[in-house]
Amino acid sequence: MKYYKVLLLFITISAICDANATIRKVKPGDNLYSIIRKSTAADTIMIDGGEYVIDKTIVLTNDLVIIGMPGSKPVINWGVVAIGSKTKNVVFDNLKIVLDRKYFLQIDGEKDIDIDNIIFRNCIVDLNAVGSTLLANNATGTKNRLGNYTIENSIVYNVTVPSHAILNFSVENQPQLEHISLTNSTFSNFSRGLMISKQLAGKLSIDVSNCTFYNMNTSNNNSGIFRCSQGEVDINIAKSIFNFAGNSTKFIVTSTESRAGVTDSYRTSELATIINSRGLKSVGITAVDLFEAPNDNPTATGCSFTIKDKSLSEIRIGDPRWFKK
Repeated sequence: MKYYKVLLLFITISAICDANATIRKVKPGDNLYSIIRKSTAADTIMIDGGEYVIDKTIVLTNDLVIIGMPGSKPVINWGVVAIGSKTKNVVFDNLKIVLDRKYFLQIDGEKDIDIDNIIFRNCIVDLNAVGSTLLANNATGTKNRLGNYTIENSIVYNVTVPSHAILNFSVENQPQLEHISLTNSTFSNFSRGLMISKQLAGKLSIDVSNCTFYNMNTSNNNSGIFRCSQGEVDINIAKSIFNFAGNSTKFIVTSTESRAGVTDSYRTSELATIINSRGLKSVGITAVDLFEAPNDNPTATGCSFTIKDKSLSEIRIGDPRWFKK
């Protein structure tokens, strides 16, 4: 709650300092689709608790900052958000997003892209079996840049369509992706891995810390949980726990000029070995024995990824929401 008080204060001060900034408040029954389409780059959309439906593709012509009001977690049943050439920041905070299309954020066409931030914070994202990835990029413009891609204190689950669920950059025109951060979050029931990129320009850093990954790669795909086979990547994974489904699973697949560091991170023992493990340790027991009550749906009643083993729980690995109090 303290975080949201500070956030609201910051938004209010920003609105006062920027004559063009507006806090647009939305309540159930309002046309959220229309409000987003008419918002300006300086606007912040604040949503009251309740359920909303956006059944049309939203084509962004500027930034999008949309926040659930403190004390609630509004539910938005959503299709596609197409990112435009003038978009610099896309922020989702304190929302439950339920997809009804294959892609959520989509970057495509011949337009130039220069994005500073894409952020999911304090969100629950249900890809709803029909969704395949949060962020898809097949744009072919001269410039194709994303500065920071952040998922923080969130839950993402339910990907049955064959795809890498967090990021899928299928373009070969060397998009520039600078930093990915996954922290204090839970990811569950993914048909393949987390991210795939065919070719990158520049250097990408990936930081993963205190995350729980359950039932990864249910389709037994062999491309890799993290795959950036061309381009320079610096990936660091710390204090995280993984459960893999397919015996063809590869962990980290990167180019020869890349670096991967795995610290205080573990996997369950359903698979005898894991290809390209990069120092990921086995806990020696299965997910059923490790977690209190694992479930493909981390939001299901009774689900718990709290670690039962005392020696492991004491080193505080995985998503902190599951730590023993």
